[in-house]
Amino acid sequence: MNNIGNIYRETGRWDLALRFYRNALLSDASNRLARINLATGLVKFGRFDEAMKHADMLARIANDDVRVLNLNGFILYKQQKFDEALIYFHKGIELEPLSQHLLVNLGMTLSRMGCFKNAAFFLNLAVKYHGMKAASYFSAIQNLSIFDKKAELNTMVDRLFTRFSIESIQLALTDASNNQDETVFDPEIVSCAITDRFNEFPHEFE
Repeated sequence: MNNIGNIYRETGRWDLALRFYRNALLSDASNRLARINLATGLVKFGRFDEAMKHADMLARIANDDVRVLNLNGFILYKQQKFDEALIYFHKGIELEPLSQHLLVNLGMTLSRMGCFKNAAFFLNLAVKYHGMKAASYFSAIQNLSIFDKKAELNTMVDRLFTRFSIESIQLALTDASNNQDETVFDPEIVSCAITDRFNEFPHEFE
């Protein structure tokens, strides 16, 4: 049931995905992955209270599972409860220091709290160890853009251009825009920063 839900999730049919995640839990209430997927889907629909109930259930039985800690933090982040989200992300990082999701989520939480340098530390680690994923760069770019670190921002965007083609960057941003409720960065802010840099040197990266 969970796997069928994942198929619908990948095709954007979240309504059907949630139905199969629920059915998976009816068959086996201890199915941790199905409950994580269900809670994630509920966040997409803005049903934070219901999502948090499932996250709390998971936390009671698996408080050392980084996926569960990340989920709890993510739900709180989406409600702009950054102080509370930070607690879960920190716990997750202690267990898995190089998790891409935790590094990005922790970094963006600190960024939203106005802690630029602390945010940059974790976001730079995400780029260093997960540079094959554009989302790592996007989060770092947003942090640098918000805090007006022009030179560092240009360097980060240049690194992105070096690693990925323009087409793949555009595709990743489009995907992020279509699934913005599943990300912690703002695709519009990132897109503007990338476009500004590209327009400074319109032929250099073609």
